[in-house]
Order: sequence, then structure tokens, then C-alpha cells
Amino acid sequence: MMKKKRLVPADLGSGAPGESGSFASDVVTLASGTIVAQIIAIVTSPIITRIYGAEAYGVSALVLAIAATIAVIACLRYEYSILLPRTDEEAANLLALSLLICLLMGLVLIPVMLLFGDDLASLLNAPEINPFLWVVPAMVFLLGSFSAINYWNSRKREYGRLSRTQVATAVSTAGTKLAVGFAGYPSGGALVGAQVIGQVVASSTLGYQAWRTDGPFLKRSVRWVGIKAGLHRYRNFPLFDSWSALLNTFALEMPIFILSAFFTSTIVGYYSLGLMILQLPLTFVGSTIGQVFFQRSAKALHEGKAQLAMVVENTVSRLVLWGFPLILLIAIIGKEAFMVVFGAQWAEAGVYAQILSFWILVSFVYAPISGLFSILDKLKIMLLLNIAMFVIRSGLLALGGVQGDVYLALMLFSASGGLLLITVGGWILRESGVSLLSLLRSISRPMSLGLLLLAAVALVEHFMNLDPLLITLVGAAAIVPYYFIQFSRDEEIRSLVLRFLHKDGSG
Repeated sequence: MMKKKRLVPADLGSGAPGESGSFASDVVTLASGTIVAQIIAIVTSPIITRIYGAEAYGVSALVLAIAATIAVIACLRYEYSILLPRTDEEAANLLALSLLICLLMGLVLIPVMLLFGDDLASLLNAPEINPFLWVVPAMVFLLGSFSAINYWNSRKREYGRLSRTQVATAVSTAGTKLAVGFAGYPSGGALVGAQVIGQVVASSTLGYQAWRTDGPFLKRSVRWVGIKAGLHRYRNFPLFDSWSALLNTFALEMPIFILSAFFTSTIVGYYSLGLMILQLPLTFVGSTIGQVFFQRSAKALHEGKAQLAMVVENTVSRLVLWGFPLILLIAIIGKEAFMVVFGAQWAEAGVYAQILSFWILVSFVYAPISGLFSILDKLKIMLLLNIAMFVIRSGLLALGGVQGDVYLALMLFSASGGLLLITVGGWILRESGVSLLSLLRSISRPMSLGLLLLAAVALVEHFMNLDPLLITLVGAAAIVPYYFIQFSRDEEIRSLVLRFLHKDGSG
């Protein structure tokens, strides 16, 4: 069994952050691309939803959910080990190992889809996805290779590469959707194709940038003996973390599969849009704060448990204070906001977003700190916890599906997901040395203002028969004072924004 020390990098090789490096500087570099990419998604989504119908979204969501479920183990989780070795030479061999496994996985999936594609489409009650299942092996390879190269760049602190890649991916994906839609082909296949093109751009752009600067080093360092050594040394990742990740992702995609099996692709389309909008802030966290947090917390543990606790508590409190008002606002006025932004035909998606908001809020905070299971060498425990969560949540989802009630299915899924993540998150925080009482004290006062403002919005929405546009404007205006005060109090976020503005202005 791996010893805990082996999971903690001493300096992350030549790419290790120096003493002058700060959490904010790494975040702002990566966040610059994420912010621009999300602006592109936000600006184009109201146009795209008025071109494509809910059924097209449902077909795309089903195909991509199948690919995403498999892609999470495309490298058998060896990509997560790239950050951990003391030397870049060892990490280079882990990168090669990850890419090799990913390629083999994609090749194996080709005959699997050819042989069992019809059965899979029938099982999901969605024969309309059958013509697009050939995309699954390609997407698994593209997603897996991107993840491996992504962690190599993170190790080298090349966040600028990741930032540029995010923008290129967003432009290519949204541009393809708009171009094909305006050309008169607003189908589910067009949405699937746009995602494939976007992922091709992502993997090739990031891979080219890494090879251009690190190619000679990688060619010198990668050897079969090094690959085999990494395969053995970090075997806990495929043995335990891969199963945990597969179950976790399958649980995440489970509503798409169950909604398709028991209902229709249109229902799946409503769900996919509602979830996508709710996950915009979660995506931002996962690709910026979460990724940098994994590196910083690993280094902090090497310096001492107290240092780790400080890093974790600071990150969690910031996530709670910045995340909860926006997500809870959607819980209150989601239906009205979706009608205004995406069109009246998407009101049902807004209702789904309201139901899912509790789970997404907890996930917003939990997602970055879930990396602590790897850092603290708790992969076996994480596997058992994820198995339990999967069984509970899939069972409750199936209950809603059998009852033929989509609202019941989503409510059970959201409530169980949120409560279980709170329980698991609280445990891993204690294992990290964080005082939960101290954490609650640090966030209680700032949260009170946000809760009061949101309560006022809820009263207005419930007792006043306002136009959807007006209630949306009231909700947006209500949270502005909270974020203004929070911004004035949070010195690190202010510094991050100033760095971003300076970077943007000088670029």
C-alpha cells in the first residue's frame, strides 16, 4: 500500500511554485480564460436555445453523458498522479502512461459501440441517439487525453496555456452550434458535432502548446521502465479511485439516463439546460480554484497539518460566501429567469433548476475539496462512500421514475445528493484538521445579509404577481449589495480581480 508521504510533492519539480507565488496569482491566470469562456457561453446560450429545441438538447445530452461517464476512467485515473512525484522525469512517464491507457480505451470502445449500440439505445428508450454513438470512443479519447495533458500543465504551472485553450474551445463550440443552426440544421446531431469539434480544439491546442516547450524533455525522460514503475507505484488510483470516480460520475449522469428511460428526450433536454446553467459557477471552480487548490493543499500537507487546515478552511469559507447567493437566487426565481433569458419554452428547465439548486450549492463547495481524499491517501474510504452514495441516489431516482413523476425523481436526487455530500464533506474537513465550529463562525455573519436579501426576494416572488422580467430584475438587484460588501471585505479576491484587470489591460 502506498505511504501517505508518497502522495505529497516536495516541490513539484521545476514547475513548483516558489515562495513568492500566491494562490491568487495562479487562480487569476487560469480564471482569465475561464471567465472569457463562460462569457462566451452566457452570451450565446440565449441565441442557441432559441434555435435548438429541447429534444435536440436531450439527444446531445444523452450521447455526451455516455462519453463522459466512460471518460472519467479513460486514463484509469493515472492522470491525477502526474502532480505527485518529486521529479518531472517521473511525472513525464506518468503522462505517457496516462495517454497510452487513454488510447487503448478509445480503441476498445469502437467494437463495443458497433456491437452493442442498438441495445444501449433501446435500453435508454432513445433510438434517436443510435446514429451518433460512434462519437463515444472519439470523445472518450479526446476527454481523457485532455485531462492528462491538463494535469501536466498544472504541474508546470502553465496556467496561461489552460486559459488560452478554454477560450479557443468555447469559441469553436459555440461558433459551430450557431453556424449549423443558422444554416438550417438545428438538430441533436449538430449539438453533438459541435461538442466534438470543441474537444478536438481543446486537446490539440493544449497538447501542441505543451509539446512545443516540453517535447524535448519528454522525449528524453519517457522510458518503458519508467512507465512500468509508475504503473505499479500509483496502482491505488486504478484499483480504488477509478471505481470511485466511475460511480460518482455515473451517479451524476444517472438522471439523464433515468429521465430518458422513463420519460422522453425532451425532458432530458430541459434537465440538461437547467443543470448546465446551475453548473456554470461550479465549472469555474473546478477549472480554476479547484485545480490550484489541489496543488496548494498537497504542498501544504508536506509543510504540516496546520498549514493544510488553514488552506482548506480559507478555501471552503470563500466558496460558501461567494457561491450561495447566486445559486439560491435561482432556487427562488429560476422559472421566471429562464423564461426571460432563454425563452418562454424553457420555463420547465427553470423549474428543474430550482429543484436541483440545493445539490448544486453543496457540490459547488464540495468539488474542490474532494481532492483531499487523494492527498490524504483516503482513496479506499472514498470508494466505499461513493458506492453508498451511488446506491442511495440511484435507488431514489428509480423510485421517482417508476412513479412516473419527474419532479419527485429530481427532488429525491437533489435532496439526497446535497445531504450526503454535506456528511462526507464534513468528515474530510475534520480529517484535514479543520474545525467545523470555527468555519461556521467565520461564515455566519457574512451569510446573514445574503439570506435576508434572498428572503425579501422570496416574499416578493410569492406575494406579488410580477412579470417574469420584473421579478428577474428584482432578484438580480437584491444580490448586488451582498456581492459589493463581500468584495470590499475579501482582500484576496480584490487582489485577484485587480490582477485580472491588469492582465487583461496589458494583454
